[in-house]
Amino acid sequence: MKAEILATGDEIRSGALVDTNSAYIAEKLEETGIAVQRHICAGDDSDVLEAIITEISQRADICVVTGGLGPTTDDITADAAAAAAGVELVEDAKALSMIVSFFKARHREMTVSNRKQAFVPQGSRTLYNPVGTAPGFSLKINRCTFFFLPGVPPEMVRMLAADVLPDIEKIMGAQRTNCLVRNISTFGLTESAMGEKVAEVVDHTGQIADPIAVRVGERTRVDLIDRGRLPPRLGRGAELIAGRATVRWNQRVWPSTPTLSRTSPSSLWL
Repeated sequence: MKAEILATGDEIRSGALVDTNSAYIAEKLEETGIAVQRHICAGDDSDVLEAIITEISQRADICVVTGGLGPTTDDITADAAAAAAGVELVEDAKALSMIVSFFKARHREMTVSNRKQAFVPQGSRTLYNPVGTAPGFSLKINRCTFFFLPGVPPEMVRMLAADVLPDIEKIMGAQRTNCLVRNISTFGLTESAMGEKVAEVVDHTGQIADPIAVRVGERTRVDLIDRGRLPPRLGRGAELIAGRATVRWNQRVWPSTPTLSRTSPSSLWL
């Protein structure tokens, strides 16, 4: 299953704001068993945004989009999504009621422009926002299921957990299997040296996914991912390789506790 992440907004495109949303979403998708193939950023240009959404819809299975759902004139994500899908925007009565209630609860006046946020593409499923004014929505365009979320991080985080990840697990369905990740941490080895040492202990039988070396300060962590087996056999290959590494690399290694997670057969890398 192929996934992409699209961050929208001139503030992201220009570098004025650091995009922490995409990193968080990628991490959560990986934990769910979805391999993120691309991170994309687009500014507030309706033609460019529509074209990018159309491109993604033709090559990805899942795409999470953040930003551009606010009340101002440069918030154009819903318009671009509707254009890419060939549908109109329609007002969601429940979304509008929630926006009105949001302002009433804070004794603030709702502006006319806020009503814009209650409009979603026809045929989409509204993802209601319990902590802000911008609802999101999910929409199938061509082969891809899109999830559009507000760019405000606390709102995005909550809606990702409540709506997006459960939906993705349903989409994965029977494709989900188990994998086990065994981390090997070393001290005093460069990433290049670690790459050479990994080749000494990994047998390329296809049973273990290609290890990934991650440099963290003075430590280099190697992730061994065992795939294609169900418990209790799951993890025997990774444990075997971890044992070889511990013997060969001697005091430079300390293994961590293995982590069990679900993933799809086509998404076995970290």
